[in-house]
Amino acid sequence: MAFPDWLPFAFRALACVLYASFAATDIASADEKAVGQAFVVGVSNYRNLPKLPVAANDARLIADTLAGLGFDVTVGSAATRSDLLAEIARFEDKVRQIEKPIIVFYYSGHGIQLEGEDYLFAQDAKAAAEADPATGGVGLNTIINTIVPDSSDAAGLFFFDADRVPPRKTKPAGMMPLSQSFGEVLIGFSTSPGEPRAKQKGTNGIFAAILARDLQLRDIGVQDIMHKVRDEVSDATGGLQNPWYNASLANEIYLKPPHRGN
Repeated sequence: MAFPDWLPFAFRALACVLYASFAATDIASADEKAVGQAFVVGVSNYRNLPKLPVAANDARLIADTLAGLGFDVTVGSAATRSDLLAEIARFEDKVRQIEKPIIVFYYSGHGIQLEGEDYLFAQDAKAAAEADPATGGVGLNTIINTIVPDSSDAAGLFFFDADRVPPRKTKPAGMMPLSQSFGEVLIGFSTSPGEPRAKQKGTNGIFAAILARDLQLRDIGVQDIMHKVRDEVSDATGGLQNPWYNASLANEIYLKPPHRGN
């Protein structure tokens, strides 16, 4: 890096330091290879449904955890249903360029299960959306098939931390089992079928807090992690909330593999 003779020495020295710093950052970014791709969204400020203060906090916690594990994290806004669909489509375009990616999708917000399909809701969901969630929500099967289609070589981990909006004249219940089979996926819910979430206390929900902690455990596969999360959430809530998951993974996935021997 050359400087004119008239430039003060102190300025030249500072410029060299700044140049070295920026160059190092660029090199580090170029050399880093993400462990996988993640899409995280938490909807707190619903316009027409009850607000969920911890949902955005939970999404930030999971996003920070996944970034710490080496994932390239995309944070969605879900301001409207159209925005959420567009964000998911852009994310799908991104992961399609990667060979055999590990994909994580995390959602925290309102959800409902109706006639065998599960739906998630953006900020603009109307209170009447439960009667016709196909027009007000986004189907879970649609999300999974978009991000990890049958022909994909990706492995998908989907976590749905959904506080369910119960249909009218029905008892509140958790997200129901998937009625459709998929490829290399694990789908985890914060509650079991037929169960609501326990009352959320503190800055983060109990499921997100325990999931974020356990995802960082070394030498334990994601299915064993979900077993552990289920037991710990159940214990912490006195059995009021019992996470549930379904998996069709040909091989176990380790987000933090064991140390290699010397």
